[in-house]
Amino acid sequence: MNKIKYPLIGALIVGCISTGVNAETYTVSGEVIKSTPKYTTITDWIPRNVCNVVQIPIYGSQPDHNSSGMGAIVGGLAGGILGNTIGKGSGKTAATIGGAILGGVIGNNVESNTNRGSGTSGRIVGYREEQRCRVRHDRKVSERLTGYTVTYEALGFKGTVIKPISYRAGDKINVRVTFNAR
Repeated sequence: MNKIKYPLIGALIVGCISTGVNAETYTVSGEVIKSTPKYTTITDWIPRNVCNVVQIPIYGSQPDHNSSGMGAIVGGLAGGILGNTIGKGSGKTAATIGGAILGGVIGNNVESNTNRGSGTSGRIVGYREEQRCRVRHDRKVSERLTGYTVTYEALGFKGTVIKPISYRAGDKINVRVTFNAR
């Protein structure tokens, strides 16, 4: 017949059976066999700014220097004819001259606007530098200590538990034992 190695186990078993209680919980002292660190892999995303200089086009209009002058000539003639037609008596000469001048100015403006519409506006006239930044995330993987796996022996049984602190072999640790009668 096997002898019970620890008298406390026998007493606990007999106590549970004789009391008729379904479960009894006790705190006993156990001995640490070993303690090993437990690490967890953690992935962090570290933000950082990445900046670079870019060239931004500047749009504008350039005057058209090869104007023919035809707008001023045609406008002057039309204005002179109109002034001559409208003018009466001694004011007829003044109306013709005034109409010619006003028609020349208007004709020149019409020609300039027509040339601008043919591609001289909206041209890139220069560049400016501008710094542009954006956020990039760098992946950093690390191992972090999350506790210690402690192997212990109590009442002839071995067990393991995760603890936040390290133990040395031979240290004492409190172990909660629950017995259920069936």
